[in-house]
Amino acid sequence: MKKIQLQLKNLSVCYPDKTLACDKISFRLETGKCLAIVGESGSGKSTIARAILNLLPKGTKRTGSILFNEKELVGISEKKMRQIRGTRIGFISQDPYAACNPVLSVFRHVAEAWHAHGLTFVPDKIITAFSSMGIRHSKEQAGRYPHEWSGGMLQRAEITAASIHHPSVIIADEPTSALDKDLADSILRLIVSLDSAILLISHDLSLVSDFADDIAVCYAGQLVEMGSVTRITNHPRHPYTQALMNAVCKKGGLLPEPLSGSVPDLKQVSSACSFAPRCRYKMEKCLNEAPGLIQGVACHLNDKTGLQQWEPTIDLLNESKEPTFNESKLVLELIGISKRFKESSIADPILDGINLALKTGEIIGVCGSSGSGKSTLLKIVSGIEIPDTGMIRYGSDPLWKYKGKRVIRCLPRNGYTMSVFQNPYSSLDQRWPIWRSITEPAMAAHCKTRPSNSHRKLVAARLLKNAGLSQLNGLERPSELSVGQCQRVCILRALFAKPAVILADEPTSALDVTSAAGIYKLFKDYACQGIAMIIVSHDETGLHSFCDSMFRLSGGKLSRIC
Repeated sequence: MKKIQLQLKNLSVCYPDKTLACDKISFRLETGKCLAIVGESGSGKSTIARAILNLLPKGTKRTGSILFNEKELVGISEKKMRQIRGTRIGFISQDPYAACNPVLSVFRHVAEAWHAHGLTFVPDKIITAFSSMGIRHSKEQAGRYPHEWSGGMLQRAEITAASIHHPSVIIADEPTSALDKDLADSILRLIVSLDSAILLISHDLSLVSDFADDIAVCYAGQLVEMGSVTRITNHPRHPYTQALMNAVCKKGGLLPEPLSGSVPDLKQVSSACSFAPRCRYKMEKCLNEAPGLIQGVACHLNDKTGLQQWEPTIDLLNESKEPTFNESKLVLELIGISKRFKESSIADPILDGINLALKTGEIIGVCGSSGSGKSTLLKIVSGIEIPDTGMIRYGSDPLWKYKGKRVIRCLPRNGYTMSVFQNPYSSLDQRWPIWRSITEPAMAAHCKTRPSNSHRKLVAARLLKNAGLSQLNGLERPSELSVGQCQRVCILRALFAKPAVILADEPTSALDVTSAAGIYKLFKDYACQGIAMIIVSHDETGLHSFCDSMFRLSGGKLSRIC
């Protein structure tokens, strides 16, 4: 019989603002087993991980029990907890950029896994570990800073730091959100191969089904269904689990089904089933009494739900909409774009003779492995980076022109493009409430009229509701939101501006499947209004569901897929 490494009994977490983020969570994790916790953004998945590690904000209340190797962690001193974190319980955070000190090299960041515990490390061990993670030119790359690494490469560095001491438990909070499918598979295969108990937090159900032994479905701070991967994926019994399965992108080019409504306000305590407002099967009992977790499912319908299929009464997602613009015309053209980073001794150019044309209302998807140059391509299109050779035209106007060795920008920075960056937290001003961030484009210098703050708040509230974020208060700041919620705020800001072109870098990597499905529909709706888009992503299946044409970037070359 395998040893139980981690066991939670009725764990509840209440934040200082009275948000009940976790409500009586119970499960156990054995050596060599992988338990995946899945659910929408804001459902409490990350809170469970941080409660185990005692990394919650000051004033947060933990009740219940957390047993690690039969030792109680609730109430343990911070000094003793520091001895456990990193060496005995490894942690892979969701946002690799936020986890790194921007003024330290990536090598020094990973070296902290030894320094923090007063241990002596061998430098060659870090370089070897980077190479095993698939990082090319690892010795040179190690000396670079976090902003010089792609999100996928930096996530691999995070995984290296978390697993280097071979802890008995590894908590991975969305560890592959910045990785392409092939690399994500190889990294998770490496983690699962360790003789550790793995707590995997993810919104990628297809990834979970390949590597986890069991699945726990989390909704509104509660576990609503638990069971083996085979049982959950083949015979989901809770309506919420069925909705998650139907929101997964499938091959065939059809948009997935988003789940209507949003996660309830966890500050409001209710005796009803938390999923009832969004459930098509709800009964009167559901509105008055919350079900308990019985035989692996928390639903008054219990196993009857498993006999039915989730079939929306009206399918509005795959209906074709007529474009509202009159004429499709060329809005963007890339001619012979090449780029090589001069400070690097790596011989291969990151981009080599890229040609691309984008028309009004067209959505182009670009996929490729981590570090293939997808983000660099978008930075060049937006004017953030300057290519070594080539030209970019918006309509008939060049983005810049060369005058000797000088590069002179010809087009203004506002009104042509809006970018959705890969790192949502750093994309938002931490001091601003989200209503201000969403409607910020309305205050740009090129805007002739500027709306009042009261009007901006109303517009932001409407946009949040359309994106499934009606539970958010526009006065909240980015630090009060999950990564997935922040990403949707960034996307809403770009859509609100209605530019000629939207450039989105991994716009759904931090989103759960239901939120991603809603964003795909938003993109498609705005494209019908004439906005052109270039979207880069590791999720090739997701891109196929809503993009008009697809390209793959590899070895500096851009090749058409379909």
